[in-house]
Amino acid sequence: MRFRTPAMLLTMALCAALAARPADAAFPTPSITLQPESDVWSANKEPGGSIAVEGADPLPTTPGSTSVADDQTVIRSQTPALWVFDPMARYLSALDSPDVKYEIVINLPALRLLLYEHGQVVREYPIAVGNILSQSLLGTTRIINKVSNPTYYPPNWATRGLKPIPPGPDNPVGTFWLGLEWKGYGIHGTNNPASIGTAQSAGCIRMYNADVEALGRIVPINTPVTFVYEPVILWRDPITRQSYIAVYPDIYDMGTPSVTEIAARLHDIGVDAPVHADVLEYLLHKASGKPELLPIKTEVQIGGLPPMDGYRQGDLMFVSLPQLSQLLDLPLELRSSSDVAIAGQGIPSAWAWKQMAFAPVDTATVLRLIRERYDHAGR
Repeated sequence: MRFRTPAMLLTMALCAALAARPADAAFPTPSITLQPESDVWSANKEPGGSIAVEGADPLPTTPGSTSVADDQTVIRSQTPALWVFDPMARYLSALDSPDVKYEIVINLPALRLLLYEHGQVVREYPIAVGNILSQSLLGTTRIINKVSNPTYYPPNWATRGLKPIPPGPDNPVGTFWLGLEWKGYGIHGTNNPASIGTAQSAGCIRMYNADVEALGRIVPINTPVTFVYEPVILWRDPITRQSYIAVYPDIYDMGTPSVTEIAARLHDIGVDAPVHADVLEYLLHKASGKPELLPIKTEVQIGGLPPMDGYRQGDLMFVSLPQLSQLLDLPLELRSSSDVAIAGQGIPSAWAWKQMAFAPVDTATVLRLIRERYDHAGR
C-alpha cells in the first residue's frame, strides 16, 4: 500500500467531503447598499446584515484528459477534486504509480518549480527559464544523473576553441547539476543569482545554488519532470472555498487565454457566480503574477443613489468611480493607473485602466463625498 503523508490524507478527506456535498443552486448577482445611519455609515447586504460571501458550489466531476506538447505526452490527473485546489496537479504523470514518490512540475510563465511528494506539493522554488530566443522545452522528461560541483562544457566547446569551466565562482551551472533525459538540458545552479525569476537562460532551468543542492538531496534518479506553459492559473482554496486567479506574463508570446476562455474554465473549478468581465480583462492585462480573488460582478447602491456597477473580491466591495462621479455631478480625473480623483480629492486604493476606475465602497474619501453631496442637497 502506498504511503500517504498527513497533508495528503487531509486533502483527500477535504476533497471527499466537499465532493459529497449536494450541489447548491447558482446564487444570483448580489447587491450592496450603503445607508446613512446618524453619524455612522454601514454596509448591509439586502435583506440581511452582512456582506454576501460566495456560496458553496458543487465540485466538478469532469474526467482527466491527455494533452501532447512537443511530442511528449502529459497525463493529466484523474482526480478532479485534487486539481480544483491545486491546478498544477493535473500534470502529474505518475500520480497513481506506487513506485514514484517524487515528481517535479515546472510552470515556465510562473518561473516556479514545484516538487510533489505522493501528489502533494512539498517545496516551491523560484527559477530562471529559457529566454525568448532559446526557449525551455515543453513536455515530460526525467532526471538521469546528479553531479555535485560540476565542470561546465560550453556547447561545441572543442570546435569553438573554448575550454571547459571547472567548479568555482565562474562556473555558470553553479554547484549542482540535475541532468535531464533531453540531451544538453538540466536543472542546475548559477553564478548569476540575480537572473533567478527571469527568462534569461539558454533553455535549462537555473536555481539558487542552495535550492538545487537541497532538491538534489531529495529527488532520486528517474524522477519525472514536466514542463508546462500556463500563464493563467485558477483554483479554489480547500478551506475557505474562495476562488483565486493568478496571471503571469506571457514570456514566450504563446498567448494568454481570453476572458471567454477563462469563463469556460471557471466551471471546471465549480465557480458559477458571474465574474466581472471588464475587471477580469484588466487582471489579464496587469499580469501581476500574484494570487488574487476572482472579481465577482455585483451592483452597488450608495444611499439614495441608483444602483452602480461593482464587483467584490472576498468581503471587499468595489464601486465604479465613473458612474459614481456622474451621479454626484462631480469631475473625475484618471491621472494614472493608481491615481484617481473626484472633485480633486484622491481616492485611496483606487485603480484605473482604459476608461474604467474602481475603488472600495468603504473608502473614507468616497463616503465623505457622498456625505457632502447629501449635506449640500439638504437631505
